[in-house]
Amino acid sequence: FVAGFIGTPNMNFIDAMVGRKADGWTLTGAGTVLSLEGSAFDLRHGDRVVLGIRPPDLKTANGSAGNILQGTADLIEFHGNDALVTFGSGGKEISALVPARECPELRAPVRYSFDEESIHLFDAETGKSLRR
Repeated sequence: FVAGFIGTPNMNFIDAMVGRKADGWTLTGAGTVLSLEGSAFDLRHGDRVVLGIRPPDLKTANGSAGNILQGTADLIEFHGNDALVTFGSGGKEISALVPARECPELRAPVRYSFDEESIHLFDAETGKSLRR
C-alpha cells in the first residue's frame, strides 16, 4: 500500500498468479507470462501476488530482451528530458518513464522490459512484501 505513494511517478501494480517451472518461476498477469529466477522472493505455486515496478525501471525492449510488457501508447507526458508513456497491457494501465529521445508516437506499439532485481512482489491478500 505504502509503495504506491512513495516516489513520482507512482509504482505500477500488476495482479499475477505464480507458477513453478523447472528453472524458476512464472508470473501470469497483464496479458503476459513473465519468467523469474525467483531466489530473492518467498514464492509458492498457485499464489496470487501483486508485481510492483517503478516506471523508471521499465526500459525500452530490444529484440533479445526477456520479460516484456507491451501494448499501445495511450498517453505521453513530457517531464523535462523524460517522457512518461502510459500504455495498456492485458486490460491494465502501465506507465514507463523513458528518455524523451526514446518516446514513441501516440498510439504506436510499445515494448518494455525490466530486470528482476528492480521488481517488488507482494502477497495479494495481505500486501506483505515477499522479498527475502
